Amino acid sequence: MKRSIVVLVALGLIAGSLAAPVEAKKKKKKPKTPPAVTLVPAELKFFPHYPPDGATPEGCTSTQSMDLKDTVDTTCSNSTQVAQEVFAAAGEELISYVYPSTEGTPFILDASRKLTGEVTLRGTFSVNAKAELLLAGTVGGAEAVIAEGETGMGNGIASNTAQGVELPGPAVTVPIEIEIDKALDKLEVTTLTLTITVRGVHRGHVDLDRNPTHIIVPVFQQQ
Repeated sequence: MKRSIVVLVALGLIAGSLAAPVEAKKKKKKPKTPPAVTLVPAELKFFPHYPPDGATPEGCTSTQSMDLKDTVDTTCSNSTQVAQEVFAAAGEELISYVYPSTEGTPFILDASRKLTGEVTLRGTFSVNAKAELLLAGTVGGAEAVIAEGETGMGNGIASNTAQGVELPGPAVTVPIEIEIDKALDKLEVTTLTLTITVRGVHRGHVDLDRNPTHIIVPVFQQQ
């Protein structure tokens, strides 16, 4: 009996010693480390649009939007800015143009750089005209103002000069250079809307075609 017990104990020790290396091998396995993601600075160039509505004569019933393509547009963004400043003085709602994006999102925002681009005002005359811009959207899952500010000032009357330099044709082009909210850096933007409000004295429209108005949004691309 004692001999049987000794044999059984010996067999158990041998089995345990054989199983130990297998368990040790299992413990050595480590989860695979995912490849590192590198963020590379890039840009997205958005063009606001007010496309033709197909009517004869052409009307202004189409939907405003913006995308990454420079396409043919109408001159429907008309406003007489003399009236605009009367509205402002009376505390009334100003005339604004709203362009939601139809492509280009989602993207990762680079808030270390500025929102740039240009707004072209085309018409019969312009005096100290500028544009107020508001770029907003869904950032990191919440609604947020990405950038808000003014373009440079276009000077002159009848000659339509911008920054003191003559431009070919009756147009004023004013530069965009606006800080982006630093708190939104490296967050994902899933929707985007640009609002343009022209101020000063300007009789005409925001040019979306011949000298196309556009914004350049700094972003990160993943590599």
